[in-house]
Amino acid sequence: MPEGGRRGAGIGADASGQRPARRGAWLLVALVLAGAIGWGVALLAAGRPVVAPAWATARIEARANRALAGTGEVRLGGVAAVLAEGWAPRILIRDLAFFDAAGQLVAQVPEVRLRLAPEAVRRGRLALTRLAVTGGELRIRRDAEGRFGLMLGIGAATAAEGALPAILAAVDAAFARPELARVEEVTVEALQASFE
Repeated sequence: MPEGGRRGAGIGADASGQRPARRGAWLLVALVLAGAIGWGVALLAAGRPVVAPAWATARIEARANRALAGTGEVRLGGVAAVLAEGWAPRILIRDLAFFDAAGQLVAQVPEVRLRLAPEAVRRGRLALTRLAVTGGELRIRRDAEGRFGLMLGIGAATAAEGALPAILAAVDAAFARPELARVEEVTVEALQASFE
């Protein structure tokens, strides 16, 4: 057995077997991480938006796409969070694009604001109470046979003719989901509409 009675305790190691420099590095990392978390919480508590980093936005996008289960795809330009009065969390999504299962752009909206139910968030669940859409363009087309087509967003393709009842049924089904069942208010602002 080596001198000092401990196997593996090298020169410069303390009683726990770790080098002081390694412990110091871990302590520094822990302090920086705690400071960053504290700074984020302070900004949220002050009512200022905290912008999610690109990796977090990508995770949110991936989770939303898993929930769509192949029926479509969502792309997000950016996500931010803020705490409103009453500690109600709000989410701001910039440049939201929705594609159908065939990869065709169906909707594109510059800004979507969501208010979450605080009690659901504390339980680790997502439940919206308010949905606000700002900007975008809505085009409604009617063919010679009276069927409607719909396009939401600049550069989006027109939905198939006769698709309006299907779109309304999909919206109704979406609001029946547990995540959207508690929505009390939906607002649309600065939406340009045209009938062709």
